[in-house]
Amino acid sequence: MITLRCIKATLLHKTLMKKTSAYLLSLFLVFPTFASSTPDKPGFIQSVRHRLSQIWYEGTLDLYLTGYAWHNRYTYQPEKIATYNEFAYGGGLGKGFIDEDGDWHALYAMGFSDSHYNFQPLAGYGFQKMFYFPKTMRAGVGFTWFVTARKDIFHGIPFIGFPLPMVSLGAGRASLFATYVPGGKNYGNVLFMFGKWTLNQ
Repeated sequence: MITLRCIKATLLHKTLMKKTSAYLLSLFLVFPTFASSTPDKPGFIQSVRHRLSQIWYEGTLDLYLTGYAWHNRYTYQPEKIATYNEFAYGGGLGKGFIDEDGDWHALYAMGFSDSHYNFQPLAGYGFQKMFYFPKTMRAGVGFTWFVTARKDIFHGIPFIGFPLPMVSLGAGRASLFATYVPGGKNYGNVLFMFGKWTLNQ
């Protein structure tokens, strides 16, 4: 028996996929023009452009799958949590690059269902200092800096988020990431977890 909730979930899923595809297409069409441009001045800007170009043209193609957004029980009232969506399903694509020091740089774009069941796009840059272990195991510690948009913040106008801490554990092509969004009473304080699968190496 198909319930109204199942129908709503199906429609939301279709909307998420359409909007995510539009954001990904925009990013992947516009970025190469910027990455391949030749800087006029040496120094910091040149280094940034060189690194971005390496990520885009030499990096791996990565598939991202979002999955869980845990709201800190010490900062939220139980009745609030009962109304929130913690199954933040969605996904996206990105490019990842391992530099000369073995550290990871990435550009990514994804979309997922936020705490209020609304579509949230997200695109940004990630960096992690990597630590390698036997049997292809690895761990990373770093940050991510991103642009996003939410209906409950600035009425859906895109904004730049503060850099957030980001950790990961990985083996082979698979990696599990976690980042924490700080906040106050009944806002923020969310542990966001997502996975990455490298499509080519």
